[in-house]
Amino acid sequence: FEQRPPRQAGTVVTDEGDGGTKIADFLVTQKFL
Repeated sequence: FEQRPPRQAGTVVTDEGDGGTKIADFLVTQKFL
C-alpha cells in the first residue's frame, strides 16, 4: 500500500450565529450543492 498524501488544511469558520449560511455558501462554492 502507498502512503496517503498529507491532508491539506481546511477552512476554519467561526460561528457567530450564521454558521448555517456560511456552510451553505461554502458548499455552493465547492459545487457540492
